[in-house]
Amino acid sequence: MVSKLSDMQWHEVEELGRAGMRGKAIKDELDLDLHPANINKHLQLKGIGATGEVAELTLAEARRAQLEQLFAKPLDSPPIKIEKLKDGARVVIASDFQLPFSQPGLVGGVDNKVGAFEAFLADYDPALVILNGDIRDCYSLSSFDRDPSRRFGEKEEKRLTQNELRAINKAAPRARKIFHSGNHEARLERTYAQLCQKDSRAFEIFSALGFETLNTRSMLNLDDLGYEYQPYSGWTDVLGLIVTHGDLIGHESGETARKIYEKWKSSAVVGHSHRLAAFFHTDAQGKAHAVYEGGCMCRLDGLGYTVNPNWQNGWIIGEVHGGLLHTQLVPVFDDRFWVPGVGSYKLGTK
Repeated sequence: MVSKLSDMQWHEVEELGRAGMRGKAIKDELDLDLHPANINKHLQLKGIGATGEVAELTLAEARRAQLEQLFAKPLDSPPIKIEKLKDGARVVIASDFQLPFSQPGLVGGVDNKVGAFEAFLADYDPALVILNGDIRDCYSLSSFDRDPSRRFGEKEEKRLTQNELRAINKAAPRARKIFHSGNHEARLERTYAQLCQKDSRAFEIFSALGFETLNTRSMLNLDDLGYEYQPYSGWTDVLGLIVTHGDLIGHESGETARKIYEKWKSSAVVGHSHRLAAFFHTDAQGKAHAVYEGGCMCRLDGLGYTVNPNWQNGWIIGEVHGGLLHTQLVPVFDDRFWVPGVGSYKLGTK
């Protein structure tokens, strides 16, 4: 079995196609590890066979169709693919705000202020902003021990999160904006599932509402706020750079990035670790890859989950040149950061 076809193999496919064979018959004849629909699509591109000829589902389509038959809502999400950006287009990728536990002075929107991050966005004028998961903490939905003295609940956390999303809108009005769910936002969906398991009445209510609406997208009214939504299971592909919150963790800076590379075998940006790091690898074909841990925008005192954590404030920026997205880390040191060609910023003031 082969996973990629050589020019010679494609030639053999086309010869069989001209002889009247199609998808599965060609796959079996040549012992190819290629879905029959992809064979038919190739033949149609070469003018072999009728355009629009009925084709079997691709493997990805078949898997998704199966899930739709088994579940009331899809359990996966197709990637958001950004295949073209103009030269000079700027990109910002930030994660782990853990609202309302964001770093004061760095993130200001929750208090209806302009923090250093929003001031930077206004100066940087990005074409794309990706909020890469754990934007809100979902504190009241946590399975961890919670502090009963907290002054907010789910309703207040929702309001503060929407405040920050509006602040980002104001700071970067021309940007396309994508909101990724992280493991913290996934607490919402998990809570719905747990309620349904415990009480059949909850299942009936949520079923009537529509399970596909029981998510962060609906809770935060992301469509009205101008944000595209990507569930925790999904990711965004920016010119070949995978952006995903991540589900792996290492103990030190860089360990998570390495684990992510071993999983994806691709350049990527991840959140989740709350650390800043870059891991580089050149594969056996000579292609270089970079995986970044994007830091966090939250307080650095552990948020009640841990004590004196090894976390760093920061995010990822990039600029497109020659069809490539050239990325770099923006670390916050001693309550300040500097981006060459853009400006220097201090938490709370520019």
